[in-house]
Amino acid sequence: MNIRKATPNDVEAIARMKRKLWPDADDDLAQETLNIIKNGEPDLLLVADDGELRGFIEVSERRYAEGCKSSPVPYIEGWWVDESFRRQGVGAALVHAVEDICKERGHTELASDTWFDHELSVRAHTALGFDVVETATHFRKALSKAEKTLSKAGKDVEGAYDVWAASYDSDQNKTRDLAHEVMQAALRDFSGSVLDIGCGTGTMLQAVSSNFDTVAGFDVSEEMLAQARKKLPDADLRVADLREAWPTEDGSFDVVYETLVLEHIEDLGHFYQEAARLLRPGGVLLVVEFHPIRQAQNRGAEFELNGKTIQLQSFQHGFADMVSPALAAGLQLMETGEYSSAVDQTPRVLKLVFSA
Repeated sequence: MNIRKATPNDVEAIARMKRKLWPDADDDLAQETLNIIKNGEPDLLLVADDGELRGFIEVSERRYAEGCKSSPVPYIEGWWVDESFRRQGVGAALVHAVEDICKERGHTELASDTWFDHELSVRAHTALGFDVVETATHFRKALSKAEKTLSKAGKDVEGAYDVWAASYDSDQNKTRDLAHEVMQAALRDFSGSVLDIGCGTGTMLQAVSSNFDTVAGFDVSEEMLAQARKKLPDADLRVADLREAWPTEDGSFDVVYETLVLEHIEDLGHFYQEAARLLRPGGVLLVVEFHPIRQAQNRGAEFELNGKTIQLQSFQHGFADMVSPALAAGLQLMETGEYSSAVDQTPRVLKLVFSA
């Protein structure tokens, strides 16, 4: 394994690794990397090369670093080894090469940082002789209205949907429209009482409400429910965290359905157990969700806000992931279906129908 200084020919490979290390970075990482290479000292950018780049380490000089006595201090700004080459000494070789160069420059300390809950990085630093000198919680407060909105949207799924609520119905969204079309068609043959899990702005529930005697909906977002209440003033609409016990008695509904909700739920076992609990004997659960093929392409819920794309937290679920926990909850799989829009090369949504 050859540890060497990076060259302009390495820029794209390093930028690829940086995007994995800092997935939320808005900067032009390729141009930033090229600038570091061209500018040279005191910044330092090394790569691990065995015919193909396996990792990099980027070091700057800071006037101050927590716990250090000297100034300036060489500081590890980025350190990455591709997953398939970890635990083979590549990361250690990069750090040792930096140490040698820093010693030649007369430095007596080397500083770094990582997220406090990034256990792998903490262990890697400790194994190489770094001491933990300080932990801190960093705060930020948005001052402009636009930044406050962005800050709320980026915190969690609830915050994102709160912000998205005002434009959700008017935004162009092929997946939402197709999912609603499939679900409306599936619900035509049912009646009685119905619960929409993740009802959002209530558009779907409003479209099918005339089929049912009792109409109810859950959603994690109060702002989404505010929009839904305008459409469905007589419906029983409640805020609910689907990761916890759902706020309804056992056997309350003949039909329970969800559209594009499961991507936001990691533990589908709990989801199906609660859905099964709420269904009456012979009741039906309908699921219309991002197709596993589309999920594998890292496609999920997102929207534009103030010129930025807000991607909501999502979890990938294969076909078995969406069916096995339902069967374990005592539900029976009755029907499946795959659906595409006119522009799709692969299925966009998957329909699953279960009976209690």
